[in-house]
Amino acid sequence: MALSMSVGAFAGLATTNRKTATANRVTKNQTDSKRILRLPVTRALLMACAAFAFYAAGDALIKAGGSGDISVFAVAFFVTIFSVLPVAYTRPAHESWAQMMQMNHPWLTQLRALAGVGAGIFGFYAFTKLPLAEAYTLFFLMPFFVTILSVIFLKERVGWRRWSALMVGMIGVLIVIRPGFREITPAHFAAVGAGLCGAIALVVVRQISTSEKRTSLMGVSIVYALIANGILMLAGFQWPDLSTLAMLASAGVLHGSASLMLMIASQTVPANRIAPLQYSQLMWGVALGVLFFNEWLDAIALMGLTLVALAGLATFIREDARGFWPKNFQNIRNRFG
Repeated sequence: MALSMSVGAFAGLATTNRKTATANRVTKNQTDSKRILRLPVTRALLMACAAFAFYAAGDALIKAGGSGDISVFAVAFFVTIFSVLPVAYTRPAHESWAQMMQMNHPWLTQLRALAGVGAGIFGFYAFTKLPLAEAYTLFFLMPFFVTILSVIFLKERVGWRRWSALMVGMIGVLIVIRPGFREITPAHFAAVGAGLCGAIALVVVRQISTSEKRTSLMGVSIVYALIANGILMLAGFQWPDLSTLAMLASAGVLHGSASLMLMIASQTVPANRIAPLQYSQLMWGVALGVLFFNEWLDAIALMGLTLVALAGLATFIREDARGFWPKNFQNIRNRFG
């Protein structure tokens, strides 16, 4: 499936295949419902909120555990290892992990995996060097990159309202970062790189999520992350001390548990209602930064964060109106593949 396929082709299959695809999805959803718990809507939304809190708590542990002598590649490697256990429960009942390498779209699935690896490395590095709220602000440039990539590769038509929302978000980022008034470090570029890689992964997922196995989308990303970071961390590798390893292990379990919680929530609530909740990570970033890292933001930075959040929510609303969100939320948080 070419990356230049139109957005309309992602939102629904071609007319000649729609009835068959719909029947297949119904059958798969019925099978998956026996494996993954369904919750009332209110509890599902609360679980999604808790999942993003888990992500933020894991990010804070990455910041704490990765700020020493351990390399960013070792951080990513250990976090990925310990995230595997909870993620294993997200396998649909009709799929097998043993068949994850039998991909329906091998090139795009591997592109998604490589983008996820890049997002993780860049993101973890940014966490260890930047205030949490500042890192999140740059990560949430992802909607801007998604729009650009969608215009170039998906030939999507973007209206003035969505461009306006994205410009407001860019202004918010500039208010927080204030280039020219504050030093711009490699970590700032890494955070932007994480947002770009996450956008690439998300655009690819939008193309193939209706026809690619979930085990392939998730399993290949995990394998690639372990291989890439395992090799890159060998140069000058030192085993982390027990406290650092405990923090990274906890971060991995939190991230993996958050993925499982989002999977459960998405069985009841569509992605267009869960997606905006990820901006709660900005709030968590501010709170955790103040409580544990003494990272205080001034009024100007808080105003910039507010603009970023509002612009992102406006973008989600426009995409929802266009029917652009897949029903399942499993791959929305692409920053870590």
